[in-house]
Amino acid sequence: MENWKNLMHVFVTIFLSNFASLLVNPTIADVTMEAVCPGKDECSLSIYLSGFQQAIAGLASVVMMPLIGNLSDTYGRKLLLTIPLTLAIIPFVILATKRTTEFFYVYYVVKTLTSTVTDGGTICLALSYMFVSVVCLVVATARPLVARLLMLLHRVGDWKFVVGDCNNW
Repeated sequence: MENWKNLMHVFVTIFLSNFASLLVNPTIADVTMEAVCPGKDECSLSIYLSGFQQAIAGLASVVMMPLIGNLSDTYGRKLLLTIPLTLAIIPFVILATKRTTEFFYVYYVVKTLTSTVTDGGTICLALSYMFVSVVCLVVATARPLVARLLMLLHRVGDWKFVVGDCNNW
């Protein structure tokens, strides 16, 4: 398993990306409440906006994942991995600029659009890069062990998109 050492750059990048998003996400609810309904303790509009954003991002991800998979086959997984990582930064830069209602709605639109690529794209591209780099070189008997390990790394929902890379073995 000496090939795992060759993937440290991917492990560190994905860890830092997930760590940063997990630090920011809990505060987004408070920022949304303050921007949409300033001075109120309860606001159903912020819940509706959050649900709408997640629904649109989820539905659009269904369309984007095959497109990202085809582009990664053509241009390379490592190159395409930089796109979702870069796009994930843009909405938070907008929100960090100013926390007014106008900036929040710009953040909201940009976050909805970028989530179509970043929500599943980052982990799917990283897992497919790992599969191509490591698993395709491993003997066929080790595949179930590596598959279980990768499923522990991320939720089962993102696993579906990676399996397409392994069907050509």
